[in-house]
Amino acid sequence: MKTTHSLLTLLAAGLLAVVGCKKSEQPSGPPTEFYGVNVELAKLDSEFATAAPDLHERAMKIKGYFRYGQFAQAAAELEQLSQIPALTESQKKLASTVLEQTRQVIAKVPAPAGR
Repeated sequence: MKTTHSLLTLLAAGLLAVVGCKKSEQPSGPPTEFYGVNVELAKLDSEFATAAPDLHERAMKIKGYFRYGQFAQAAAELEQLSQIPALTESQKKLASTVLEQTRQVIAKVPAPAGR
């Protein structure tokens, strides 16, 4: 009986060790570099994660625009976001920073072929 109990305890400890040692996966999401410009989308995500639902929704919309290469729409949304009086100073500063980075991306986007 003691042998069975010891064996089960050892097996449980081994199982916990294997599960505990699993590497955490990197969250997948849109890249943070576009046409050589580093855009602080991760900061935008974390800064607005606990914001009011409408502000959080706007931040997610901006990330979506980046995911699909719709940089002009992202810039327009960022301009509107930065004008909201309910933003904290750090949110306003980040929105302005990401807007400037977005404008840099727009300037580096190659012209469509055939034009």
